[in-house]
Amino acid sequence: MTAERSTRSVYGFSGVVPTLTAKADNIPIRTESGIGALMPWANRLWAISYVSSGARSGAGTGLWEIHDDLTMTKHPASVVGTYANRMIHKASNQLII
Repeated sequence: MTAERSTRSVYGFSGVVPTLTAKADNIPIRTESGIGALMPWANRLWAISYVSSGARSGAGTGLWEIHDDLTMTKHPASVVGTYANRMIHKASNQLII
């Protein structure tokens, strides 16, 4: 699998960066989507996006790495689903997201 890297130009307005987003497809039906969890880990910033339960399509959602230049890379093993949680498991020194 290869990582999907955003190539959009980055624009910010009063601290809001509208190009820094993940969205679900809207075909065949429109669905709710958004960033469900945001977590700094291993010198990176990670975001997990979600689609509403029952949604069939969420190709633009998943696990994302946010880079210093405010571009995003979708993790190649990312799975689309309805989840939005995070936890640092201290015993194994892992981020579970």
